[in-house]
Amino acid sequence: MSFKYPITTSLLCLLLASCATGPTSTTVGEAVRDAFQGESRIALVIGNANYPQLPEEKYQLKNPLRDAKAMKEALEDLHFTVLSYENLTKAGMTEAFLQFRDKLKATPPSGTKRIALFYYSGHGAEYNGNNWLLATDAVNSSAEQKTDENLPGMVPLASLFAEINGLNEELKRDQQSPTQNIFVLDNCRNNPTLARNDAGEGVVTRSIGEALLKGVEWADDRQTLYDAPRNSFLAYATARGKVARDGEGTNSPYTQALLARMSDPGVPIDQLFQEVIDEVKQQTGQTQQPWKESSLGGDFYFARSSSPIGGFGN
Repeated sequence: MSFKYPITTSLLCLLLASCATGPTSTTVGEAVRDAFQGESRIALVIGNANYPQLPEEKYQLKNPLRDAKAMKEALEDLHFTVLSYENLTKAGMTEAFLQFRDKLKATPPSGTKRIALFYYSGHGAEYNGNNWLLATDAVNSSAEQKTDENLPGMVPLASLFAEINGLNEELKRDQQSPTQNIFVLDNCRNNPTLARNDAGEGVVTRSIGEALLKGVEWADDRQTLYDAPRNSFLAYATARGKVARDGEGTNSPYTQALLARMSDPGVPIDQLFQEVIDEVKQQTGQTQQPWKESSLGGDFYFARSSSPIGGFGN
């Protein structure tokens, strides 16, 4: 064997010793464990794609299940404990919210921050400032169904906010720190009573359109029941009143752009999602503009620059 550069005897011995005593699984496990001391990461991931009681094929989505599966794997790589569900009914989504709360409530080691992340991919809508997630048992409404709150299959995001707000009240009474929250919503935010598709003719979106509107009176004077929890980052696949594309590839444009960046080291969450916004706008010809809002008290990093591990900045 010949080398381009000479290797001294001492250096060769060092190289051989390194190969012989390379990192063991125990060493790697300890490094991962140490890197996550002070932080407990819990995620709830839901993908809804099949809506058997909606009338047309266009309301059946191709990508939410693939989106949810890919997001689950990405989050697990970033050391989240993930509760993952597919094609949930309204009752199933309500139960998933409760399980998420219970998982977050489980007491971590003293001083550990609770990081709560919720990701949803599927149909949705927004009205009166409220985001609605569409469960798989959504049906065509009848003239007897006069309120949006009782509309079959419509799950208000506010109900998840209520669970986390309730948990934080309990933590406050127990003199524990509140959760740090990240909400990622890959669904439409258009007003279903307008049923407008801004994505273009023939483009499949995650809008419910007119499917649930017959005889329904969407309340005009109802206020949001629960505000988003404090210390929250909210990321939307599209702007208020607009639609989000399901995508022609294996993932939606929004989830694809996010997956491509989540493991980038040393990128603060606000910068990361700004890059996602820019990418989606470019890929969709400016027809889809993601949105973000934040009340976080500090930066969050999915992955820090010093290691493949992330966390909140001080």
